[in-house]
Amino acid sequence: MKTILFSSFLISVLFPIIRSSPLVRSAPEVCPLKDGNILNVKLFIKDDIECSRLCQGDPSCNYYKFYASLDGKPPQCFFFETCGKTVYEAAPECVLSKENCLGIRPFVSGKDKCMEACQNHRQCGYYKYVPGELEINEEEEGSGDIIPKGRQIPIARLADADTPQFCYLLSSCSKRMIENVLCTIGANNFLDVKLFVPSLAACQLHCDQTDDCRYYYWYPIDYSAAPLYCYLFRSCAVNDDEPEVAFVVGGRHPGHYFIDSDNFNDVVTRTDVCPVRISPADARVKRAGASAIYIKGSVLLCGGRSGEVTFSDCLSYDLETEIWSDHSTLRRPRDESAMAKIGGQVLLIGGLYESSVEVWDAQESVWKAGSELPNVIARGCAVSNGEMVILTGGHTNTSTESLATTLMLSTETGGWTEIKSMMVPRRDHACIFMELERTTGVLVSGGLGENDEVLDSAEFLNLDTKEWTKVSPLKIPRTEHTMSLVYGIPTVIGGVNGDEFLSSMEQFDKSGQSWNVPLQRDWRIINHVLNVPRYEHAVASVPISKMNTECDAEMNIIV
Repeated sequence: MKTILFSSFLISVLFPIIRSSPLVRSAPEVCPLKDGNILNVKLFIKDDIECSRLCQGDPSCNYYKFYASLDGKPPQCFFFETCGKTVYEAAPECVLSKENCLGIRPFVSGKDKCMEACQNHRQCGYYKYVPGELEINEEEEGSGDIIPKGRQIPIARLADADTPQFCYLLSSCSKRMIENVLCTIGANNFLDVKLFVPSLAACQLHCDQTDDCRYYYWYPIDYSAAPLYCYLFRSCAVNDDEPEVAFVVGGRHPGHYFIDSDNFNDVVTRTDVCPVRISPADARVKRAGASAIYIKGSVLLCGGRSGEVTFSDCLSYDLETEIWSDHSTLRRPRDESAMAKIGGQVLLIGGLYESSVEVWDAQESVWKAGSELPNVIARGCAVSNGEMVILTGGHTNTSTESLATTLMLSTETGGWTEIKSMMVPRRDHACIFMELERTTGVLVSGGLGENDEVLDSAEFLNLDTKEWTKVSPLKIPRTEHTMSLVYGIPTVIGGVNGDEFLSSMEQFDKSGQSWNVPLQRDWRIINHVLNVPRYEHAVASVPISKMNTECDAEMNIIV
């Protein structure tokens, strides 16, 4: 006997599909542009009308965008093939489950239409087109269930048949890993507890069938006076910290213009990107090369540049009132500095032509001189675990040659000491402090190498051993990007790859293909993208309870 696979997922209302138009269209500001889809850039174009006419003369151009002269840049006309975000065809090893299946479209006429349906679904990142009924052998599965909760079916098992044509829309293409680990039991890590669970295998099954469960631990009778408990966890950080989202601020977009009041800041959540409007009065956030961090209910944005001006001010974004205001004035203008928080102090470290360090004294509301760097370091990256600051890479004042240097600032000594260098010299890279199940350390990604090549490499510094380990490479080489913890998962955001402006994001997480690689994690492109490609931007990791992340269903605007 055969059963149609996922018949319960069929949806009666078809998603809207973009159809080709004989008329070219202006690319909307919030259009999530496809990475690498810029066909051409024409300079010294008079106005929007001429830009539209030129696009119509190019058979590959379906969208155009005109940028007026600004900050010394000539007027420019960008040609685009599509305004759809980048989505991927699901590979045979991709899994299909109730957790990642967004819907099934019947009677779709072809693979291109299936891809377009995925592009137009906010959460879709992968699609699978099968031109017929999908069947699953009931005897092979050993059950008459359609798809039991938590069951994961390889895409390769989908088979062709006559009709109808099916289009599967998926939010992810990575198998959810379920592991037996005793995690910190806290309000943020803990998910559920089951009583009188007879075995470890039964505990694993409970986790497999529970949404968001990734770790489980079973107490047998000889372990506990309250036996047969099965604990389920959504995360397994050493500390039970509140989940965070990424607040993306400023930077540049493909016209080499600065993000300003005509654009948006972005909030990257677990499943979406929510634009945050910038009011005309807040044009001061129009800057690149700035540094940002979260402190006590606000996002602090310091330094950076716009045009020929390097800033010495800091702005504060109140997450409750959603208003930018003046915060403080730095001792010196700073561009391409690193920023970290240690204890209750915020450090602004180095920058172009700078070896100095500034420390924010919250009690006196003033920036004070901190421990000087051994030499000028700009375009490096800094993180802190609360007890020390780690500064990686960058370049000196004598050249822009990338460094592999790693410096550590300890609260005990108060000075910078050099520890083991990175395996690869890099600048304009991203970094983050991360907690794993069994170790903590610093993850760095991408950047420019010693020969100015855009890197896809990533490496991890174990803070216990002070040793660097090469980990899985990025799927897309990128530089001038950022990295943030999004619900506990390191997430790289935006950047550039040569002449390719990136709106895509990748997450460093466990999947069905990562069991045999260092840290048992690899990078995967996630389904949602920035609303416009951006680079040289700043990012702050913000506790989820402090950030309004409800998006308007129509405009995808934070409200």
